[in-house]
Amino acid sequence: MGRKVKLDFTNVEAYKKCEEGIHTAKLVAIDEKTTQAGDDMLAATFEVTKGDSSGARVFDNFTLTSKALWKLKLFLTAANIKAEGKIAIELDKLIGKVVDIEVVHEEYNGQTRARIISYTKVASAATDDDEDDDDEDEIVEEAPKKKPVEKSKPAEKKPEPKPDDDDDWEDDEDWEDA
Repeated sequence: MGRKVKLDFTNVEAYKKCEEGIHTAKLVAIDEKTTQAGDDMLAATFEVTKGDSSGARVFDNFTLTSKALWKLKLFLTAANIKAEGKIAIELDKLIGKVVDIEVVHEEYNGQTRARIISYTKVASAATDDDEDDDDEDEIVEEAPKKKPVEKSKPAEKKPEPKPDDDDDWEDDEDWEDA
C-alpha cells in the first residue's frame, strides 16, 4: 500500500502573484536570517492592500552589508523612519508599516516571480494603517547629545581622530536606540 497523508484544504486560497506596477503594500513579517554567503539579512514579507493584486504577497531580502544597505534605507525612508547615521531598529515595530512598492516580474530558476525594485512613500494622502505622520520616534531614538565641556586653560592640540572603523560600532553611545 502507498503512503497517505490527510489534508484539509477548506479555506485555503490559491497563491496569488502580484501584478507588475506600483502597489500599496503593508509589511506583514520581517525575520532575521543569513544569506548563502553568510551575511546577515532581513527577510521581509509585504502584502498588497489595494487594487487588483490586493492580498498578494511579495517577498524581499535586505542584506545587511554596507554595499546593500541602500535598499533597506529606501524602505525605511518610504515608511517615514529615520535612516541616517548609526541607528538601532526595533523590527517588531516595522510590522504594519505601509509603503508603495514597485513590482516587476523576473524569471528565476525557470519560474516567473514578482520582485520589488523600489520603495516610495504612499501616494495617497492617508492610509488606514498609518494614522500619525511622525513614526520616527516609535522605531528609532536619537542618541543623547554630548554637552560641550568648558575649559579654563587653552586646549592642547590633539592628534586627528581616526575615521570610524567597524570595530567601534559596538560603543553604545554612538548608536541610537529604538
